[in-house]
Amino acid sequence: MAIPRLVIAVFLRIIISKPLELKIFEKEINKQINTIIERNKKTTGRKNP
Repeated sequence: MAIPRLVIAVFLRIIISKPLELKIFEKEINKQINTIIERNKKTTGRKNP
């Protein structure tokens, strides 16, 4: 009888922890995304030989 409880506990942990993790690291994630976007703008701005 412990297996269904364990499955539910793992499922809830994933459902709750991922959004919380994203919220905690939101500033760092946005900073990294902006860095990648700027890098892509620089590389696509050049003409390829």
